[in-house]
Amino acid sequence: MKMQTAAPGILAGVELLNKYSISYWLDSGSLLGLVRDGAEIAWDSDIDLGIWDVDMERLLEVLPEIKRSGYKVSVRRYRGLLYGCTIRNINGNEMRPIHVHVYFRHGDLAWSPQTVLFSPVGRGEKATVGFAPWPALRRQILYLRDEARQRKTNKVPLLQRIWRWGVCLPLWGGFVVVRNRFDREHWCSVWPFSVLYAMYTWVVPARHFETLDTKNIAGMEVSVPSEVETYLQLRYYDWRKPVRDWCYWTDDGCIRPAPPEEVIDFAKAEQA
Repeated sequence: MKMQTAAPGILAGVELLNKYSISYWLDSGSLLGLVRDGAEIAWDSDIDLGIWDVDMERLLEVLPEIKRSGYKVSVRRYRGLLYGCTIRNINGNEMRPIHVHVYFRHGDLAWSPQTVLFSPVGRGEKATVGFAPWPALRRQILYLRDEARQRKTNKVPLLQRIWRWGVCLPLWGGFVVVRNRFDREHWCSVWPFSVLYAMYTWVVPARHFETLDTKNIAGMEVSVPSEVETYLQLRYYDWRKPVRDWCYWTDDGCIRPAPPEEVIDFAKAEQA
């Protein structure tokens, strides 16, 4: 039997939602690490939680209080439909960002939009072939992003520091400010943002989220999808084998490379 080890990021996310009585389940890489290893995956960069759309209203109610408690919150919308939020601690704590994914019901399926980058991380040039138009522009935008992020790097020539602070940071910052004012539909349709982003859709058998099971982690009961091993097999196939460069928008067994309206009957789903 695996010993349950400390998972401070998962516990922080769970405690936050428990505090405000928001129903949730552990999802994606956070769920995989807990079930497979009894701990967070060392190279995972965030905490993933899932909720039903009916619980999003409660989350929206408490977001102002969460912000006052020292967290930064951003939300994601597609065609006006709020499908997720990200919660970051801004009090100097190294807590991983908490991504809350909202699932919607359509018959016996649960679905959730996902905005993805055209260029998968760590996959090399072959993976980008045919993914998006304007590959040269895409490379330039990503170059600006990377240079802006490295602006505080020490021991670089003065001209390079000027380039990063005076050119790359303002250009990338302007790109981000404008982008973040948009509905995600426009991220995927308005140039130049459309050279970076595409809208995909998670589609999962709803039974996994209807009746939840629990796992104990460091003395706390954490909600997880029912038939959890079957769910992990759908998502990750050989889920017991660690894969360091796994990329969800190319490797996830439940993601579809199309927006919701092409995957399900979007109009009926909105009315359900």
